[in-house]
Amino acid sequence: MNQTMFKEIDRLSRLPAYTPASGRGGRLRLDANEGPAPPAGLVRRLLAGAADVLTYYPEYDDLRRVWADFFHVSPAALMPLNGADEGIRLVMQAWGRPGARFLTVRPTFAMYRVYAAMAGAEYGEVPLTAEFGLDLPALLAAIPAADLVVLASPNNPTGRRIPQAELEEILTRAEGKPVLLDETYAEFCGQNFIPWLERFPNLLI
Repeated sequence: MNQTMFKEIDRLSRLPAYTPASGRGGRLRLDANEGPAPPAGLVRRLLAGAADVLTYYPEYDDLRRVWADFFHVSPAALMPLNGADEGIRLVMQAWGRPGARFLTVRPTFAMYRVYAAMAGAEYGEVPLTAEFGLDLPALLAAIPAADLVVLASPNNPTGRRIPQAELEEILTRAEGKPVLLDETYAEFCGQNFIPWLERFPNLLI
């Protein structure tokens, strides 16, 4: 192995370990976006119907068309993923490099910091206000120095969603650079910005 590979191995070995919360106590974990289990009969019917195609590589064209109709966007705007974490990690890997600067808020989803470190990027945070809202002036001021802006709506763990006017200002200020909006918990707040994908080419959800 060359010196560069040794340095990379050393850097990865110093990444902080992610420790998931514990203590389910027989309850659903809404903070992990869990829902009630479907009826057993439904699961059996779905598995029986899928048995003939479980060994195939997935094809996404039909899925994209259905979801595009539902969200009123073009099929090309959609990318099927294995959960939100995969999407967040892929975006951070795509824009990450030594010297790249990722910008988010504090507190927010703990894995943003981990994925930024994995991508070799610097990680900057703008503290939320005392009411857990965005400190919009401070965030807007920090955007020009960032290569990627990462926000969650509603935020995890505060539960506050981003007002439309504030997101519009952020996307306008960040014109030409990507803004990753994590909407993992959008179903809980009655708001999503998927229709804005066609309006703002720098928006990723």
